[in-house]
Amino acid sequence: MRRYADSTSVPIERSRGELSPALRSRYGAQGVIVGENDSKIMVEFIFKARRIRFVLSLPGSSAVFTTLTGRKKRDQRSAALQEERRLWRALVLRIKTKLIEVIEQNISVDEAFLPYIVMPDGRTMYEIARDKIEQAYLSGEMPDDFLQLPGMGETH
Repeated sequence: MRRYADSTSVPIERSRGELSPALRSRYGAQGVIVGENDSKIMVEFIFKARRIRFVLSLPGSSAVFTTLTGRKKRDQRSAALQEERRLWRALVLRIKTKLIEVIEQNISVDEAFLPYIVMPDGRTMYEIARDKIEQAYLSGEMPDDFLQLPGMGETH
């Protein structure tokens, strides 16, 4: 099965550079941050009073390449670069799709971006809920405190 953008030749810089202007001018987002380091891609912005954050892990770091030599080193580096290009294209598509759904009023911001909404404590909703979701599936029961998220007060 082929993955989205598996053979893309779009440079990372173009995908990365596409996000900030589109988020600001086309979709009205504010506080746009697009960045990466050796291990992660991060895009964060404010859209319709919600702080949204996407974080993706990259396929490897330069440490992996130092143990390889010659052609294997080039092939591994090339494969990692291709995967990074693919991840960027997929991320651009994912974010744009969600924004279009909200703008065309098919769904709310909360519904479109729920796992990526950043709460006041700096964690995303996914980071808050993931352990409770796992617990519910393992036990077959809803945790009593599932909707009582940290810092949100009691739900009644």
